[in-house]
Amino acid sequence: MILVLALFNGETKILTLNGQEMKIYNEDHSLYKTIQIPAQTGEFTVNVVSQHIFDSDDDLEFMVIDETDVENGILYNTVIYNEDGTVLLKADGLAPIWNSSELSSFNFVDESTFSTFIKETSDGLKLYLTSAYYDYGTPMVTEQILKVYSLPGSLPKITSVDSPASAPQNLLEAYPNPASSVVQIGYELPENASQGVVKIYNEQGILVKSLTVDHTFDHLLLNVADFNAGVYTYRLETDNFASEAQKLVVMR
Repeated sequence: MILVLALFNGETKILTLNGQEMKIYNEDHSLYKTIQIPAQTGEFTVNVVSQHIFDSDDDLEFMVIDETDVENGILYNTVIYNEDGTVLLKADGLAPIWNSSELSSFNFVDESTFSTFIKETSDGLKLYLTSAYYDYGTPMVTEQILKVYSLPGSLPKITSVDSPASAPQNLLEAYPNPASSVVQIGYELPENASQGVVKIYNEQGILVKSLTVDHTFDHLLLNVADFNAGVYTYRLETDNFASEAQKLVVMR
């Protein structure tokens, strides 16, 4: 299941979540990284994945909203993890503010930033969490709590890769071909392979690009804007399989 778009290094990433395993893909649909979500007390969602919002190192960080069953309702908790599972912030009974109108009393520099709960302010980047309890009938939380956390990072700028107008129909067909910008390359992994690699070679047989793929998508979006003009070959390889080489013409 595709969850959200995550933003870091100025690029958009695509996320999927299967149980405790989160996979992150580049915009071209190649596999970027796999992260194991730490065990939670109940149902959970991954809300934000970034690189330089919650801390300043180059590891990824992500926000998990966890549901805890309590008497007469559900209590929501927020935990922010580094990609190695280290806890950066733990806020029991608090969750992000979803409605921007709830923040009307605050003076923000920019109302059109990353979300309604992470904001650039005159005092730096802030995270807003509020008391979060789903009541089945008897109120548990009688006082609305708002907590504001200062964050060391910064909001990313969004860039995107344009998709070609239509999709290829055959295995490893490239469209458009010839190409000068984004090429869509279809692929199909063997059933016994969980991952594979699409490798692109120049006319001298030198490997110029290697993209890891899995069964989540059936095509790559290859940006050839930085490729020199010429004829390239590409193939799909797994541990026990190699497809026939296909040609891709790059024009300038």
